[in-house]
Amino acid sequence: MQELAEKILMGLPTMDFEKYWDGFHGSAFAIYNADEVCLFNHPKCAGNSYISIPKTDQFVSCTYIFFEEVPTAIVDIRYFDSFEDIYSLIVHESFHTYQNSLGESRFPNEAIGPAFPADFQLIQLRILERKVLFDAVMQGSNGHLLDEFIALRDERLRLFPAVVEYENRVETIEGPAFFVEYQALREIDDSETALQRYSNLLLNAEDSHVHIRKSCYGSGLFLCLLLDQIASRWQDDFMHSELDLYHFFKKLKPDYRSAPISLAGNKDEVNYIIEKMQQQKKDAFQSFNDHSGIKLTLTGTIQSAGFDPMNLVIHGNQALHKHFLKIRIGSNEYFIDGPVLTLFDDDFMKIKTLEVFLKEPPARSSGDSLEIEGMGTFTGHIDDTNKSSIQVSLK
Repeated sequence: MQELAEKILMGLPTMDFEKYWDGFHGSAFAIYNADEVCLFNHPKCAGNSYISIPKTDQFVSCTYIFFEEVPTAIVDIRYFDSFEDIYSLIVHESFHTYQNSLGESRFPNEAIGPAFPADFQLIQLRILERKVLFDAVMQGSNGHLLDEFIALRDERLRLFPAVVEYENRVETIEGPAFFVEYQALREIDDSETALQRYSNLLLNAEDSHVHIRKSCYGSGLFLCLLLDQIASRWQDDFMHSELDLYHFFKKLKPDYRSAPISLAGNKDEVNYIIEKMQQQKKDAFQSFNDHSGIKLTLTGTIQSAGFDPMNLVIHGNQALHKHFLKIRIGSNEYFIDGPVLTLFDDDFMKIKTLEVFLKEPPARSSGDSLEIEGMGTFTGHIDDTNKSSIQVSLK
């Protein structure tokens, strides 16, 4: 950890993020592992190049957080094998803090992606659209291909407005972040194959429908690459626009001509993907139900306070958080390691029932309080007559 921190420290003088995106300046960031956090460019450093502090539950995944009220990009180095990958992720997550500093508000409704419908027409159009987008970039913003891409996206938007609006907004937030990540990786790695890594996010038809949110990172990146080809100095205008990335791109192509849509003969491929999407959800929920341990069920008024949208599966009125879930009960917040299953009515953020499996039996700290190691204390009516399935009706 310290060796990596020193390597980052050596590169700090050359970390000029504006070369990746107009107006983009770095801010506080941190790398961490299971035990330790190395913090850079933060007021808490108090003049030091960086400081080392113990890891807390606030450091989860690769994202940005408000650490002591300061937007701070964080990267979990356990996910990556190389310095190049870690550096490019620092750039990526730092871009999210930059978006925050500008008051970014074009965020997606995260309940839609995990509930993406296994619809034949939607998937067939989407596969073709993504291939056309790739070809348009690789062929230097070919006018016919641009028209075909717009025609396909607009047709999907007409037929499936909520779903495609979700994609547009994920692209808006994550596409530019992947664009600067790609620029950083290409610079530091000097690899001609850097784009191939991101192309797979766009062109792998099965993966792009089993992992909908992740697939929008690739299409968002390629939209940014298209914008680089057709417009100059577009980045600052986009950051101060109210348009999502797709409609910003479309606005900069006023000579658009409606193109006919010719669907490929990929019926077998689409049907296979539909089966995979349905099986993925079935397997995820079955895996939760087969989990070993003591089942804890909380019932009451619970608010979701933080989750990983990349590891969220929604089916009907059930949401499975495979990684972690932060919840709020009254004025108290709790962090729960996944998997966690929740039940809800209309809004998956408003939880009626929560289920999680515990490795060790909880302890009653009083008659109506249950102390769970690593989570905290829950108060309410406790039914623990069945030692393998404990239920708490929250006060």
